[in-house]
Amino acid sequence: MRIRMVLMLKVLYGTSIPSLQRASVEGLGYHTPYVHFDTIYNDWNENGEYRAEKARNGRERIDARILMLGCFAILAKDHTFDWMELVSETSKSSNHAFFFEFIFWFREFYTGEWIKFPDTDEAIAKVMNFYTILGLPGCIGSIDCVHMGWDMCPAGMRSDATGKEGYPTLSFEVVVSHTRRILAVTRGFWGTWNDKTIIRYDETFDRLKSEPRRHVQKL
Repeated sequence: MRIRMVLMLKVLYGTSIPSLQRASVEGLGYHTPYVHFDTIYNDWNENGEYRAEKARNGRERIDARILMLGCFAILAKDHTFDWMELVSETSKSSNHAFFFEFIFWFREFYTGEWIKFPDTDEAIAKVMNFYTILGLPGCIGSIDCVHMGWDMCPAGMRSDATGKEGYPTLSFEVVVSHTRRILAVTRGFWGTWNDKTIIRYDETFDRLKSEPRRHVQKL
């Protein structure tokens, strides 16, 4: 099992590693140290609900770490479930079922921890200080909408989802700090909606407008 996991790391992410403990899971232009992967695996064991089917030999259940590596490969490298079956020697159905279970769990479990606005005076000041140096005092984030292609868009929704990109998309408004930390993400909106329309439905923006601006210093 350990040898198979190491081989998967090498094949999927191009790593040159002597052991799993020293591995880094590399994606497209970024990498996830193994210590983070191990943390996610432990959190999943304590809170996840998925129970994999037995492996092909019928003697053991599929190690969740193998299936997790498959999830990261699909997200980072755009691999298919068929390809995962070939490389990991686990069935396509197991990878498919685990992928959606894991992604939904990951979103629910980590969103509140990793995607949030600074909520203490010290944290707010730290984020705003970068913008102050750049000549933008009072700024706490950079905002823009990101369009994600919707390949399986139903025919009846294509006109609503097809905007300036020329193909169906869903638009997500994202707020980041100057250090590229994601502070907020909205739900998906139709691809035909522009930024000015979407921001009217952004709860984060409404909260920023209504809260006291005690951190902003007038020049």
